[in-house]
Amino acid sequence: MEVLKLFATIGRQHGFTLGDKTSETQFLESVSASLIRNKDNQSLLHGFRTEDLFQYVAASLGKCLLIKQEDTGEPIAVSEMQPPDYQLVLQDKSRIFVEVKNCHKKQPPCLFTLKGDYVHRLLQYSNLFDTDIRIAIYWSAWNLWTLVSLKEFAEINGNYQITMFDAVKSNEMNTLGDTSIGTTPPLILRFIADKAKPYSIDDKGFANFTIGEIEFRCGANVIRDKTEQQFAFYFMLCGDWYTGAPEAIIEDNKVVAIDYIAKPETTTPGQGFEIIGAMSSLISRRYRDLVLTSSSGERISTSAEPASLGLMIPEDYKSKTLPLWRFHLKPNRKKTVG
Repeated sequence: MEVLKLFATIGRQHGFTLGDKTSETQFLESVSASLIRNKDNQSLLHGFRTEDLFQYVAASLGKCLLIKQEDTGEPIAVSEMQPPDYQLVLQDKSRIFVEVKNCHKKQPPCLFTLKGDYVHRLLQYSNLFDTDIRIAIYWSAWNLWTLVSLKEFAEINGNYQITMFDAVKSNEMNTLGDTSIGTTPPLILRFIADKAKPYSIDDKGFANFTIGEIEFRCGANVIRDKTEQQFAFYFMLCGDWYTGAPEAIIEDNKVVAIDYIAKPETTTPGQGFEIIGAMSSLISRRYRDLVLTSSSGERISTSAEPASLGLMIPEDYKSKTLPLWRFHLKPNRKKTVG
């Protein structure tokens, strides 16, 4: 169906006829030329991936009943309007439109700007459906998502602007299920030697090492629950903590274990936990690993199920071996853009 729709869309401009060999050949040549022309367009690819990434983030956070791509097809309207990227239906049955954007700026305050006429076309569309619209901005240099109402933007010289600082203060990602997660550092993935096989260090400093078992640790605790082990491994793979080179544990000239240790760069004395990151950021890092890690070239999406990139941590989750602190960050709509 999608191929037929594409044929119809391109065919309107060129007068293609289905079943006509010349039309079909020209259609295939047109698609091929477009792919060749745009495959190295990094700006276009970043935009596509960011839009695609958002649906994975929204689905994996767990608070959306429906995520519908809104800007497909060719809208026929009596006035100029711009369909947003997505329509979301949340668990409380409320609906919002979301327009997805990325910002690659690294230097604070990272001012983000939308053209005035572009905003007006988005508002024309959202007002027609009496549905609020939000701007989802992916601050890629910070691996950070914000979801902000247009009301939080400052209108300056006909355009709409917001800094990353104000976007963070006005962030509504919590409505999609986003949380900031912390636990007790460090997180350790330990490979323990198989004692039935050689694991001594020889005279040249070499040692054979056969993995006998795998152990996860949080702080001083050994994590034995399988689900909690999956949580810990996910945090190590996708979280903000730094994982250094593997560290060998040597006893009596034998390599008894090898540790991979994830820990924050700094700790807060007396606090007992450190933030691993926002769940939306962890999901984004997982998405990037799946999309950008390929021996045959760059993928522009992933075959993973949209809701599969996060962790569904039960609301009543409690554990002494992998304690979690979860923070639901609410928006503060005091505006300081200037």
